Parts: sequence; C-alpha cells; structure tokens
Amino acid sequence: MDYEKGHNIKGHNIFEYYRGPTKGGDTENGDTEETKALENNVTKALINVLELTDGNGEICKRFISWLSGKIGVKLVPPKVDKFLLQQGNPGDKYLGRETAKRILGIVPHGFTEQIYAENTRPETEASIPDAWLLGKKWTILIESKRYDGLDKNQIKNHKGILGDLHKPAVISWKQLYTFFSELKDEPENKRLLNVKNEFLITQFCDFLYLEGLAGFTGFNDNKYFDFFNEQKQKELDAKEKEEIRKELKRKMLALSEDISERTKKCYLKCGPPEGIRKGKNKYDWATFYFLPVYNKGTSDKKVKEVKAHRCIQLGSEGLSVWVRVTNDALRKKLLRKIKTDKDEISRILFKMPKGFFIDLYYYQSEENHKSFLPEDKWEVKLSEFKKRQDLVKYIGEIGEAIEGDGADYDDITFGITRRFEPDEVRNTNGEGLVDKIVCTMKKLDDFVKFVNSRGKRV
Repeated sequence: MDYEKGHNIKGHNIFEYYRGPTKGGDTENGDTEETKALENNVTKALINVLELTDGNGEICKRFISWLSGKIGVKLVPPKVDKFLLQQGNPGDKYLGRETAKRILGIVPHGFTEQIYAENTRPETEASIPDAWLLGKKWTILIESKRYDGLDKNQIKNHKGILGDLHKPAVISWKQLYTFFSELKDEPENKRLLNVKNEFLITQFCDFLYLEGLAGFTGFNDNKYFDFFNEQKQKELDAKEKEEIRKELKRKMLALSEDISERTKKCYLKCGPPEGIRKGKNKYDWATFYFLPVYNKGTSDKKVKEVKAHRCIQLGSEGLSVWVRVTNDALRKKLLRKIKTDKDEISRILFKMPKGFFIDLYYYQSEENHKSFLPEDKWEVKLSEFKKRQDLVKYIGEIGEAIEGDGADYDDITFGITRRFEPDEVRNTNGEGLVDKIVCTMKKLDDFVKFVNSRGKRV
C-alpha cells in the first residue's frame, strides 16, 4: 500500500482520537505532550480490531494461531473468551494451575533482541497491564511499549500477578503491521473481509504507519530537507512546522529501529532521537546516536561515554553517517593519535570508500566554528588523495595545526563522514536507504576500533 501518496491522511484515522488532547510542552521523547497514554492506546486499537472484526470470528482465530507460533505457547482453542484493557487482575478463573500463561511484550522492532530498556523505573508494589487476552485454557498478559524496551521492574510485578516465571514473549508492532497487512491484501482472504472488517484492519495498519510503528518508509518528499532551510521554514506556519517536526521524529525513530534490527548486536540504540536541534533562528538538523553493545551486565554510563560511536543526521544538505567522539579523554587520545600515529590512521582512511570525507573543527561560540583542516577547509574528501603517502602528509599537517592553534581539546570535533545528497535520499525507498546506512556504518568499523583502542593496530 502506497501511503506516502495519500492512502491515508493524518487526522482522518478513526484511532487518532486515542491520542488525547494536547497539553503543550515537549516530552522526553521530543513530541508535544498529549495525554501520556499512546502506548496504551495503540494497544487499545489492536484490541478493538480483534474484538470488532466479527468478535471471535475467523480473523481473531487467525491472529491467535499466528500469535501462538510467535510466542511458543499453545493457545488452544484459538478463541478469545474475554478482552480486558487496563485491569490489574482478570480473576482466579484465568489464573489457575491448568491455565497456560504468558506475558506478551509488544515493542518497537529495534528492541525484539534487546528487550529490556536501559533505564528501569523504580520498584513499585503494583503495576497495571495494558491488556489481557483470555481464553478457555490460556491467559495472555500484554505490556506494550512505543519508544523503548520492556521495563524489568514492571515485568517483575506482572509476573507476580500471573504466577509465570518464564521470560516474556516479545513481538514487535512491525510484525503486527505485517500480519494484518498480509491478511488484508492476500486474495485468498477476501472471503474473511466484509466492509467493516476491511475498514477496521486498514485503519489499524494506517494508524501503525502514521505512528512510525510499521518500519521506516523513507524520506521521499522535499519537505523533510526544506524543513531545515531557514528561508523555507519562514514559509511554514506554526501548525505546518510542528506537524513536520513530529513526523520527522517518528521517521527518525523508525529508521533507527530498522537499523538496530539489521545490525542485531552490533549497535545499541541510544534511546529516542537526540532531537531536532533548534539554532538561533531555525531548526538545524535531526540526529540519532548509536552506541556499541557492551558485555551483559555493563550499564555504567561513564563507560559508554568514552566510546566512539556512529550517528545518523538529517539536514538541508542530505543525510550523513559519521563517527562521533564525545568523551573528553577519548577526544584527547584521538588527537594525540592524529599527531603521533598518522601512518596508521592514514592506512585506515585510505582504504575506505572515497565517498567519505574528513571534517575537523572546534566551537568558538554556539553559532561559530573554526576549521582545523589545512587551508581552513570545512571538509576534505578522501577521494582527493591518490596516494596513501599524500594522506599521511595531510594527517601530519592536521596534527601540526591542532598543536599550533592551542585550542581546548574539549571543543574539538573530529569526524569521518559519508553524506547522501537529498536527491539520492528522496529517490531511495526505506529498505534501500537502511541498506546504504548499515553498509556505511560497517565501513567505519576500523576507524571506530582505532579510536577506541589503546594504540594497537586494528
């Protein structure tokens, strides 16, 4: 279904009213705060679709059979006796010893491997599940998340209700989107779909799509790049600007989830998007950071801060993928390596694809930067160096420029970047753009290892 060409217009979806009234102000996830029940309300939309598409008819049975295969629990018979929303205890009838019980987590698809969120809420005495599916011989407790993985303490409380010691079964919203989309679009399923059923399923799929839960679909409109152009921004009224900003947030989140899913344990998403940066007069860019995955049990944020990591950034000039060095100690180590180990760093850079470029500068103020590159260039393409020895010489010049300037190391930014121009981004579908970004991230591996190493060759 080609939603981008107007299949569904935001605001014309029956599930949109679940978002609740706007309160104003930004939440920690970057969206204007609405009643904080969106996680619950996407679950509510799912339950409504299951309950209203002929109740316990064939569509609901198909869903329960599909779910049984996904979570590894036999849900027989595949019939829901009762649906519950936001209720603490379904009653002893559904919690007996003979009842098959399981907690079902529904999370963004980037968290199906790393199911628990990095930040866990403080322990409480109780918590309310988002929903229940109750069968004759089985009980499913549903906990859903919109922006993150599951919460360990919340799941601990849910296990206390359910009396289930198993690890939660986890599926993603994207999997749900795929299930219902295929159910609706397969010709052999036409007999299942009366007008009401088709309408409800279409609206639910549209709702997941509009909320960025159906996977990344691309930046195939100039508005996403024009949004960061100061002159173009002046042509937008406040409502248009806010709608594009929120849409960009959702798309960046969906993109990051697709990348996390593709790279599996290679990278760990650093929460929701860092944000759409607002400069003095305009929005500058939208950024998302990826951190390396650490050994199990490592959660010290200070450890994470000393690691170089990859980033993606969308702005008026296109989409960039680059290595970010944020920790002061690591930055000083990198700059020392630029001066003392120029042969090694030039070896790494010279074998990288020539579409990458070096940028090196420091902040003189919030709005002004100074380049460290020779001849005061803002960026130098690796394609300019025909011989590795030319790159060795250039790295040496960079080291001398840094040492001679005397600028504070803490303000210096060094990056190896690959930029995709707006036309290339706009003309590439979501899956294709994810492929390009993941491939680019892998090309940066040796440089990241070099930055994070203790001086050993990679």
